[in-house]
Amino acid sequence: MRRIGIVVSTYVTLDGVFEEPAWSAPYWSDEAQKFARDQLWESDALLLGRTTYEEFASAWPTEEHIEAEGEFAERMNSYPKYVASNTLEEPLAWNNSHLIKGDVAQEIGKLKEESGQDILMYSSVGLMRTLMENNLVDRYRIWIHPLVLGSGARLFAEGAPKEHGPRGQGVDRVGLDCRKIVGGGLDELAALQDAELPSQLATA
Repeated sequence: MRRIGIVVSTYVTLDGVFEEPAWSAPYWSDEAQKFARDQLWESDALLLGRTTYEEFASAWPTEEHIEAEGEFAERMNSYPKYVASNTLEEPLAWNNSHLIKGDVAQEIGKLKEESGQDILMYSSVGLMRTLMENNLVDRYRIWIHPLVLGSGARLFAEGAPKEHGPRGQGVDRVGLDCRKIVGGGLDELAALQDAELPSQLATA
């Protein structure tokens, strides 16, 4: 079994938007870099949707990224990367990348059962919805940024079912780790197990 399982790490605004996170750049700091490093070191595989895969594959293997990011880039490039897509075809260009075939939820469930560290997933809207619907997320690692965009895809869409799955552990009962970005720093809001996400996010 894995250390935690599937860890979704995503940037979120105060109004819950998490897509196209270019808006997060002004809030990056040495502290945030260390936190990003620690979560990658606690993982040994990446889970990506098509769009995120294509963005990462065009950047991380480049000499510019390798020189700038050092060991972080080396791990991003060497880790196994599992990609959910209906349009991509093998062989995938980025080193050690594997296309998930057949039933995506079923295949990801099998990956969770393997021995190892965490499977780290960065924001991928469509894939994240699939994981939520099939009760496959073990930890949401939410980076809360102090801005309001007013529009965009929400992390927890309105009308999402509060519970699903045989154990009643849906999007409202998983590990929750919230960090708020304040003044260029990273402040821990909560590190909770079995948290009720809607109420905790409202409190945060």
